[in-house]
Amino acid sequence: MNMTLPTILHVDDDDNDQLFFNLAHRQTKLPANIIELSDGEQAIDYLDRKGDYADWERSPMPSLVLLDLKLPRQSGFEVLKWIRGKSRFDRMPVIILSSSDEPSDKHRAFMMGADCYLVKPVSVSLLVEMVKYLHRIWLPRGRSKPHLAAA
Repeated sequence: MNMTLPTILHVDDDDNDQLFFNLAHRQTKLPANIIELSDGEQAIDYLDRKGDYADWERSPMPSLVLLDLKLPRQSGFEVLKWIRGKSRFDRMPVIILSSSDEPSDKHRAFMMGADCYLVKPVSVSLLVEMVKYLHRIWLPRGRSKPHLAAA
C-alpha cells in the first residue's frame, strides 16, 4: 500500500459493484489506494482502528468514503450517523453511492451529513466518468474539502 497516495474506502456488499468500481478506477489511471469492505460494521471498525484495522500501514485513514446504503450488519445510514458523530471526521468527505434513486433516501442522506449522493452508474464507461469526478472534486491534492452551503 502506497502511503503517499489518497485512500478511498469503498463500502459495498455487492462483489460485482466492487469489481466494477476497481475496474473503472484502474481505467482512469488516477492514483489512489482502494480499500474494499462489505458491511457497515467493518467500515466502523476500520475507521475506529479496531481489530484487523489497527495497523496504519495496512489500513491507512481514508481521504474519501464511498458508502452504499443497503449494507449488512450496519446500514449505510447507520455508518454515516456514526461518522458524523465523531468530530475527528468532520472534514472527511462521505459520498453515498447507492442504487437507490429515491428522493427520500437522498434527503435523509443529506440531512445526516452526506457530502454528495450518487446513483450507481449502469455502465463501466459512466462509472469511469464518475471516478474521474470523484478525483477531481473530492480528492484534490493539497486542498481541503470543498465548502458546502447549507440547504
